[in-house]
Amino acid sequence: VVGASLPPQQDGERFEIKRRTLRGVESQGMRCSARDLKLTDDLLALFEERAKAEPGNPDAQVDVAKAYLNKLFEVGNGPDAGPFATKADKSFDAALAADSQHWEARFSKAVSLSFWPPIFGNQTEAAKHFETLIGQQEGRTSEPHHSQTYLWLGNIYQQQGKADKAQEIWRRGLERFPQDGEMLKQLELSGGR
Repeated sequence: VVGASLPPQQDGERFEIKRRTLRGVESQGMRCSARDLKLTDDLLALFEERAKAEPGNPDAQVDVAKAYLNKLFEVGNGPDAGPFATKADKSFDAALAADSQHWEARFSKAVSLSFWPPIFGNQTEAAKHFETLIGQQEGRTSEPHHSQTYLWLGNIYQQQGKADKAQEIWRRGLERFPQDGEMLKQLELSGGR
């Protein structure tokens, strides 16, 4: 029994998802991305409908923003990338307007901004969002994923030539997350330890 098959590939053949042996281990099938199934546009439309129907729901706004980013990755660098990046950014803004404490919205927006070409100057805005997150995080119980805020902010400072600030942020992060190997590695590589 075939649970699913992918749309025809370039050679016109359909790839059937079925039980196979992969690297000596029997697999019951595989997971496919929306892009593999050629459903990205359909899923994006569903996320857009939900975000429009629930404008005050920050989760709906984050979901559509992430769908825009997935579409951006699909189209790659080029003239189609800009509009999807802008739509994602506006959707993160809508989520933050609904809930300024929404960790995932602020973190995802900051990460997204950090990838914009330097000519747009969005790294400074990304840093401000990470700084806001650190202030919010330090006022609540730590969660493991909060360590990423310190790592990313330190990385931005390092890229901006602010090695002392980067090291300070990584040290603050390591006070809260002493087992974070990535942050420790960054601090060591920067000569801060």
